[in-house]
Amino acid sequence: IILLWDPDPAMDAGEYTVTVAGDGNNLQGTKTGVPFTIQKRDLRDCQIVLSPSEATYNGSVQKPDVSLMMGDIAILPEAGEYQVQWGTGDYRSFGNYTITLLGNDHNLTQSDSAFYTIGKANLNDYEVLVTSQQPLVYDAKAKKPTVEVVHKGNSGLTISEADYEIEWDAPESTDAGTYG
Repeated sequence: IILLWDPDPAMDAGEYTVTVAGDGNNLQGTKTGVPFTIQKRDLRDCQIVLSPSEATYNGSVQKPDVSLMMGDIAILPEAGEYQVQWGTGDYRSFGNYTITLLGNDHNLTQSDSAFYTIGKANLNDYEVLVTSQQPLVYDAKAKKPTVEVVHKGNSGLTISEADYEIEWDAPESTDAGTYG
């Protein structure tokens, strides 16, 4: 038997035909235009993969890479089979975010969502550095040095001043001495 597909190969959802021809040994003749259909896949039957699957707050926007798995085949957004809809939020702050994939209705139908979490950072992973000009010299005025919160493992990773509060143990630090 000889099979001739139209088109060859048929990959996308749609209606196609195949021609079956006898090989001339035991089977003669040809049957043309035998129809077959490739059904659209429901996106909910696939697995949404987020990489990374979660993150820890670091002061930066942290959107994960998104792909869709059909068995062992990864379909990236660039393939155009689905759209990624980023849920509300800044993807920077601590919290839970919803990422929705919408099938393009060409090969994939329906929509499905995955959930992405940005956890709180642990201040123990950071160093607090006094960044004011040193040394501070007594002049009978209160001193409140500026500080910077820097990740211990990545000095380029700092936390914005808007993300922490400073409490002074000596709010009117006017006397000479060490404050901590």
